Amino acid sequence: MALGLTPGGDLSRANGKFQLIDELNHDESIAQRIAIRLRRWHGEWSFDTRLGVDWEALLTKGTATSVLRAAIIREVSLVPGVRGVPELSVVPGANRTMSVSGRVTVAGSSETVSFSSTVGV
Repeated sequence: MALGLTPGGDLSRANGKFQLIDELNHDESIAQRIAIRLRRWHGEWSFDTRLGVDWEALLTKGTATSVLRAAIIREVSLVPGVRGVPELSVVPGANRTMSVSGRVTVAGSSETVSFSSTVGV
């Protein structure tokens, strides 16, 4: 079991109790792991500053969409259980943010898992 998160990344609660995610439910678990990876900024975690996406460099004016897509696919592919990213949508937002959504193929399954996350400042 893992703690569930809201779409904004906060701990999910209902009736005063934290919501749990069943790790055996690949859809919800993998989608949450992807969102966590995409929200982690490079150097943010003090225990391993090599982790994370360099959003500060990627979300500057003039960054090619192909560069953004490659960075996102690389990060999503590092999530345990993800085999590939057959579908990815990157929509720039206001104030150095963007909406990322897509589908991933999962090891040991013929089905795909959908994910969605807002990243940036």
